[in-house]
Amino acid sequence: MNYERIRRDYENISNRISSLEEELRNLPPGKLICSHQQHHVKWYNSIDHQKFYIPKTNQTLAEQLARKKYILLLLGGLKKEKHDLALYLQHHSLLDKANTLLDDSDGYRKLLAPYLKPTDKELIEWMTQPYNKCPLYPENLIHKGVSNHLLRSKSEVLIDMMLCHYQIPFRYECELTLDNIIIYPDFTIRHPKTGEYFYWEHFGLMDVQSYINKTSSKINLYASNGITPGIRLITTFETQKEPLNPETVEMYIKHFFT
Repeated sequence: MNYERIRRDYENISNRISSLEEELRNLPPGKLICSHQQHHVKWYNSIDHQKFYIPKTNQTLAEQLARKKYILLLLGGLKKEKHDLALYLQHHSLLDKANTLLDDSDGYRKLLAPYLKPTDKELIEWMTQPYNKCPLYPENLIHKGVSNHLLRSKSEVLIDMMLCHYQIPFRYECELTLDNIIIYPDFTIRHPKTGEYFYWEHFGLMDVQSYINKTSSKINLYASNGITPGIRLITTFETQKEPLNPETVEMYIKHFFT
């Protein structure tokens, strides 16, 4: 789920509930009862267990009471939905607080480090061995991840943090040769149970046409070498208006590795 979308939904539902409750206060007292008699329908207003006939000349009252019944049913559903969204937002807030322990300067990250490493010794060794890293634009490596890698974007910091949280072994920008072309996948990942290789590419400028063209070529290169998107190649995307969110990252990690 998208946290920002959920938060907006919660606010919109809260505003709608307030608006409907205000409308409800201005509607007449009572409860509409429709009585079917042969081919006709008679309207009654039930107040304090007493029924009062509503003549056809007072259809406005019947309409208002019908609207009242509809609003009450609608409010029941909206309040249930608001309650469910509130639980999700509370859960997300607690996760955020837990994750801040991995990104502070009070020493928690160092103390928690043993719990963020893979459990398989061979995979730990693979992850910590020296490897050929991307030599391009080192000045852009300005974000420190939970893994202690220097990363190029906040979205990569998010992926780095989630991989560490789930104890998934990975290398950052490790050299890979496909069709005699050297590339550097954002994350080269080993499945924590099988050791199988996966690759994760995050494409962060999908509102720039030249970047889109390069993205397409890179995905084609992977696919033509048997690294199929959605099977061994994980791809995430973002634009300026639609940034990568933690829910998407966590969803992919759970799908592929847990």
